[in-house]
Formats: sequence, C-alpha cells, structure tokens
Amino acid sequence: MPTFQNITSEYQTEIDINGDRQSVAPNATIKTYKLLDVIEPANWTRTDQSPHYPIAQDSHTVEASGAGFESQAVSVNAGVLEVRCDVAVTIHANDESAEGYPLAAGDSVQIRNDQTIEDLHLNFSEAGTATVIELKD
Repeated sequence: MPTFQNITSEYQTEIDINGDRQSVAPNATIKTYKLLDVIEPANWTRTDQSPHYPIAQDSHTVEASGAGFESQAVSVNAGVLEVRCDVAVTIHANDESAEGYPLAAGDSVQIRNDQTIEDLHLNFSEAGTATVIELKD
C-alpha cells in the first residue's frame, strides 16, 4: 500500500485508504492512494513503493443537465467508491433522503463500501459531470 511520511514540521491533513480525512503529525506516515510525493510543495516522501491505486472494477460517468439528483447503481462488491466531480455535488448513499456528503467542484473523495452501498444519489448544484469509479479493496 502506498505510504508517505510527513516531512514538514507541521501537521498535514490528507485522505487515507479508507477515505477518512486524517491529521498527520510531523514524521508520521499515512497510507493513501494519492501520489503525495508529486504534489508541490514537497511535504511528503514515499516510504513504501506499493502500487499507486487498487484495480478499477468499473467506471461510470454521471451527467446532469441542471441542478438536482442523478443516480448511479454501483456494485456492493466494490471495496472503495471514488467520486470525482467538475461541479459541486452532495453524495447520498442508497437513498436521496440519507445524510449527504458535500463535495466541492474539482474535488474527489474515496468512500469505503462494506458491501452496503448499492446506489449513489448525486445532488448536483448545477449542470455538470461526475465520475464514479468502483475500486477493488
């Protein structure tokens, strides 16, 4: 699993392999699928050369012609669901009325799927596109 060490004297915040935001102390490490050692400024050094990304099982493009909900079925067997968007969306798992996770335009998030998520409901702020990638754990 790709592992990176915080080489700064300050806490750094990043997303771990489970999709959780973690505060990483100076000299501490984090396992993440993001390539932190190619981001400027250089705040990280790679300590484990494992593969960059788990194997993608499937990828879906979700397009919205305006503000509102669009749904995407996903495999309950996907270990991680990655969502990337070009406009702001709120992500709801399985049900539009469930608590949502806001995602800013241009951002991405990885969501741990413990065989419970069958559908993602994306509430678009405006017309735009989101990509949902199903990754093996």
